Amino acid sequence: MSIPGLTDRSKSFKEIGRLRKGAAKDPTNSHWSPSDLKYFRPDFRPDEQVAAQRFYSVYGNQPTRINIRMAFPEISRCWDAFFTCYNTTGMLGQAGGVPGREGLWWIYLRDNKTGQVVVKDALPELPFDPAVPVYSYKNKKDEDVAVFARWEGKLKVLIPELQLVNYVTLISHAWYDIARISEQLDGIAEIAGRIGLSLPLVPLVLTRRLESVPGTIGGKKVKQEKWVINIDIREDWAAAQFSLLDSIQPGALLPAPQEFPALPHGAPIEDEWEDEGDVGDIEEPEPEPEAESIPETVAEPLVLAMPKVMEYRDGKNVNPSDRREVASFENYVGSHNGTPPASREALRAAVLAAGTQAN
Repeated sequence: MSIPGLTDRSKSFKEIGRLRKGAAKDPTNSHWSPSDLKYFRPDFRPDEQVAAQRFYSVYGNQPTRINIRMAFPEISRCWDAFFTCYNTTGMLGQAGGVPGREGLWWIYLRDNKTGQVVVKDALPELPFDPAVPVYSYKNKKDEDVAVFARWEGKLKVLIPELQLVNYVTLISHAWYDIARISEQLDGIAEIAGRIGLSLPLVPLVLTRRLESVPGTIGGKKVKQEKWVINIDIREDWAAAQFSLLDSIQPGALLPAPQEFPALPHGAPIEDEWEDEGDVGDIEEPEPEPEAESIPETVAEPLVLAMPKVMEYRDGKNVNPSDRREVASFENYVGSHNGTPPASREALRAAVLAAGTQAN
């Protein structure tokens, strides 16, 4: 038995806080404007002080490097990006690409005045144009202010040092962050798949780095210095994998899992830069909305393809946790024009034969 829209939602965990890019809003300053930071600003829920204290004890309050893990092997369950628009009651609309259609479409949209749902699950079909305002309001000077949908990327991560299987969400409204996170997660997932691992098994580091990115100021194209978000594979883990690869001889089996080199425990993370205040006239990011209402149903983003299961010709699968078998299988396929071995026994025989010929 189920309740459509409630009990059939995607698997998830509780969110206990957020990592923000911009400075906190100052309610006492009538001239306050959003400014970018060069570190992550942790913002935990008031009822999650234990998690907050664990975080601060390891990273301080201005971290530039944070250890993270992905909770699920599918990127789309950890990371998504859409055009979004909010009003004072929460999310008003969400737009993006829709499988099977060209261009951009509203996936979810409510009427700004009545709150009535206009589009749900991308139906009825309503094209989206980012240059067209979603709604407008009157400011204190009785001027019309147009509100547009803007980029919004949300990355849900697990932070090992919190000792909790709960999300901390990173939100960015910068196109360069969204592009960088997307391409890096895609690359890391492919690398993990090649050695028989899924994304949650790879230790990652979330960082901010000063980079030059193209932007527009006063209608002119310029280069701006931005503290861009990056996701790296943790250095000690990557080093151990490279050492393992360097030890493999052509046609040889990988060491048994218990013979893998032990990975050192991660050293305490220290900030790379001191806080120097605001970094100037940076337009991105605008302040994130303080509260968001959850739409009744929001379409899931397109799931990215993961590596295919490796299969012998007799229909049995390669054991992805046995790295020796995985590497030997890949070597065989690569040397036989993409044809897999007939069976696990045939693979073992081929490996032994290769070793005998090498001697």
